[in-house]
Amino acid sequence: MKSIVLTICLCAACFGNAAQYSKLGIITAAKQAGKWDALKAWIDEQGLKDEWLACAYLSDAHPAFASATNAVVASGLATTEELSTLLAYATDTAPDALLARVYAQDMKNTSGRQRWHGSCSNIFEVVTNGTMKTISRKEFYEDGYIHIEPGKPRPILTPEEVAKRPSSKVSLDDRIAALRKELESLQSIKADEARSEVDRARAVLNIASITRKIERLEASRTNTVNVVVSPEIPEAN
Repeated sequence: MKSIVLTICLCAACFGNAAQYSKLGIITAAKQAGKWDALKAWIDEQGLKDEWLACAYLSDAHPAFASATNAVVASGLATTEELSTLLAYATDTAPDALLARVYAQDMKNTSGRQRWHGSCSNIFEVVTNGTMKTISRKEFYEDGYIHIEPGKPRPILTPEEVAKRPSSKVSLDDRIAALRKELESLQSIKADEARSEVDRARAVLNIASITRKIERLEASRTNTVNVVVSPEIPEAN
């Protein structure tokens, strides 16, 4: 009977699977029913006063909860209906809200999701949408849970596509020409011995960077291959 008190601290294992009852709620409901003095005396008679004072809440997950509540009814202290009403009034929903907040926070990253759903497999599924070029990533967890990380609708355009957009005023050829002109200026600085070593060193670095940009822009061009297929002419016999 003394084990009616489950625990002093909140434990995640009880959240969602067990109802928790506020001590203050029990006292308030019992007083409203005119039964608190009798219930308090019953707790003392059962040798549960120390546990009652020490605990933070009661939980129906404890193995002795059913037998203890049955003993309350059997003693005539309260009927089954009265006890059900008292417990309904004292039900504490705060742990469920707390659990929901903790779960939502943990689900924002892989390590947090692993605390709830087990290890994450090394198999990932990436879903692409060719029209909007959106990407979503699926993660598979040990308990069967599948987490889908949605991608933002971000069109990944090539430089050539950017140049063809109506809002773009600079064509691909113009961009390449501007970079080549800048490249020539940097080549002059690099070759100018009158320049400081710092300026010449910076020119070398910028030359390498701009050269890569030009190569990427050139590679982004759409290559068109025209194939002419002629019908096969049978040989004359």
